Parts: sequence; C-alpha cells; structure tokens
Amino acid sequence: MKFSVIVTRDCTESTTVEVSAKSSSEAEAKALNIACANDGNDVEWTVDDNSGDQSDPYTNGADPI
Repeated sequence: MKFSVIVTRDCTESTTVEVSAKSSSEAEAKALNIACANDGNDVEWTVDDNSGDQSDPYTNGADPI
C-alpha cells in the first residue's frame, strides 16, 4: 500500500512592526494587533534562523492513496 504522510517540524517566524505608543506594553499590544489582523497576511513574516532545528519532526497521521 501507498500512503501520503505529512511530516511536520515546529518552526517560528518573526516580523517587525513599528508603532507609536505611550509605553512598551501598549506598543506590544498594538504590534500584536497589527500582526494578527487578517490572519497575519498584512505583514511580511520571515522564518527564524535554525528554528526548525529545535524540534524533532512528527507526523499527523497517514492517509492511504
């Protein structure tokens, strides 16, 4: 039998957002709102260096094909 198996490894992505705020906590909240808006499609995300090396790959099941 043949199977289609998705193999995943955790990785992180980052983006930089510039905001005006009265405090660092307000700046963080505003940045998160911007980054999360529109499912994160309004900012440019970059995969962090070696972030995939921090976890072992794992599978999410196998589907017969």
